[in-house]
Amino acid sequence: MSLETASRQAEADQLSTVVIQHASQLAGATLGKSFELGGARFRLHVKNRNTIYRVSGRSDWFLKLAPPADSLVMQCERLGSDYCNRVLGRTDGYAGPFVSRVSLAPPFVLADALNGPPLTRVLLVGAWARRSPTQVEAAFATLGTLLSVLHADRSLPSNAPEASKRPFDVVRQLAQKLRGKRHETIDAVREWSEADRGGHEDDTFVHGNLRLDNLLLTETGIGFVDFENCGRGPRYQDASRPITQLLLLRASLAAPTASIDRILAAFMASYRSAQPYDVAALGEWVAVRLARYYLESARRTRPGLIGGLPVVRPRLATLTRRLMRDGLEAV
Repeated sequence: MSLETASRQAEADQLSTVVIQHASQLAGATLGKSFELGGARFRLHVKNRNTIYRVSGRSDWFLKLAPPADSLVMQCERLGSDYCNRVLGRTDGYAGPFVSRVSLAPPFVLADALNGPPLTRVLLVGAWARRSPTQVEAAFATLGTLLSVLHADRSLPSNAPEASKRPFDVVRQLAQKLRGKRHETIDAVREWSEADRGGHEDDTFVHGNLRLDNLLLTETGIGFVDFENCGRGPRYQDASRPITQLLLLRASLAAPTASIDRILAAFMASYRSAQPYDVAALGEWVAVRLARYYLESARRTRPGLIGGLPVVRPRLATLTRRLMRDGLEAV
């Protein structure tokens, strides 16, 4: 262990003691928006279900306090942090966070602050603003490699919690609720969702909520945050998420299709690096995510925004039908 890491580990222990002593006040955000405790500066970032602070001491930290009833969430946070650091710790392009403390009572997670933008912002700047497009492709290639290594590992404890629920049942239920609406795409989704989909691979560790804003690009690589939904599940649950977000961007107004396609190709090529994957099964996971977005948008007056731009509903409908009919290679 380097001296720098040892120093951060010691500071994490000191800050954890401070958080435990003031947990109720910190969780209730009763100390104000900016204050000092134990020689560190706490800045309130957001207060909703969780209370989140940016903490500055000798190093920069991220602190999330959960409601007392969410101790199970903290177990997932601990599992995700420990598992990713153990499996990915020596993989080029993995940025941690490497130092963290997770407490079940009071429930909180304290972790190294990852100084870098989320991949959503990186994608917006690279694809739409057309600045540093190769950086975006490289970032998604790195993400594909990291996920490939993570999903190839088979050392997940047998008692690990189950990750977020499979979306196939959700789409099947949504399609049935919309059976009164006669529409080509809704009818196609309803018929498609009745079959057994998604493959039958053994479960592995999955992040469970691999939105691009839960992936931060730093100077040393990509860091993973927010492990509340992690656990045991099909690996395509993770791998399908970035692909779906890229395809949704293709369905948005004025989408830079060529740039998005190059980014998508970079991700999928690198995801093959540690182990091959079933293209048909992965395609069904992407299709069900697109179908869910389409069905949910069909219940609204407006289809919603992706990357700050409105989704073109007919374009999304065509993309969803093509993916369900012809698979991932067709898009």
